[in-house]
Amino acid sequence: MVVRQEQADRIEGLRQIPVFRSLNDQYLLLLLSLLARREVRKGETLYREGQPCDKFVIVLEGRFSLLKTSTEGREKVVTEIGPRQHFGLAEILTGRRSNVTIEATAPGVVLTLSKEDFVRALLDNPRMCFQLMRTMAATILRLSNQIQEVSFERVSVRLARLLVTLADREGTRVGNRVQIRQRYSHQELARRLGASRETVTRMLKRFKDLGLVKTDRRLLVLADRDGMLELIERGGVELKEVVRQ
Repeated sequence: MVVRQEQADRIEGLRQIPVFRSLNDQYLLLLLSLLARREVRKGETLYREGQPCDKFVIVLEGRFSLLKTSTEGREKVVTEIGPRQHFGLAEILTGRRSNVTIEATAPGVVLTLSKEDFVRALLDNPRMCFQLMRTMAATILRLSNQIQEVSFERVSVRLARLLVTLADREGTRVGNRVQIRQRYSHQELARRLGASRETVTRMLKRFKDLGLVKTDRRLLVLADRDGMLELIERGGVELKEVVRQ
């Protein structure tokens, strides 16, 4: 099979997406002919919880929160997906509806593949089908572990882990501190954690008392990353604990 340079570049780009890494050029070219590119605005919803899954979604740019609604009606972030990650594989293959809401937290670009085209490609190419099944199994296990963390960890641990993640992903180092460039309201942090705004506000004050975080012009600053990691390791902190000097 002769592949032009432009096609070769697109194939290589698609191969960088883990779900397609093991596929040969023939299968990747097939997928390229079926994928559609789409720009997404911040706050735009790709799927809503309970909606039928009619497309496979691959993230090229941006970040997306996967939200679930608790029995109390509060949305909480199960996890996030970013570039080279995907959604909808298991749902399309099992015929199940989306069990999460997917919302863009920043402007982005996605590739989409319709359910009809995807299923037809899998049925016509058993080897490709097998490789994708392996990826699906790994993704399910990873998400299952993350759901367990959200369900059983203290709010303080989940908040600490979120702040470290945000600092590592979008932080600017200032001396020994890391300033999180994007401004996050207490309500937005609470939504990501599945907690109340009041709890997050009190926990952030607790972190400030401990010298772990500070604020600078309404931006959060991770003042003691090692201390935050230590807090996560020892299982969090209670609001009623005595503040150390």
